[in-house]
Amino acid sequence: MRQQRVDSGEERYYLDFAWPQHMVALECDGLESHGSPAAMAYDLHRQNRIIEAGWNLRRFNWSAVRFDPRQTIETIRRALVASGWRPKPTRSEPAPMQAN
Repeated sequence: MRQQRVDSGEERYYLDFAWPQHMVALECDGLESHGSPAAMAYDLHRQNRIIEAGWNLRRFNWSAVRFDPRQTIETIRRALVASGWRPKPTRSEPAPMQAN
């Protein structure tokens, strides 16, 4: 989901990408909007409030998402698995054996 709303006390934030059923979020920070000292201070405050609201937050800069998307995807996948998400097996993967 894009632009997931998070309410933290009197503050409201919108996450870039979120998997709300797993409380996992992705934020993508560009240097233009997030590179100044004031922006960094705000981003840290915001990050702490989002984490306090129960979200498992992963932050990336834009170049990491653009030039290393596999690493970005793998980081999000690990966060989702840690939260209880179980990916469906692909055709090339056998389904896990169930104990009786």
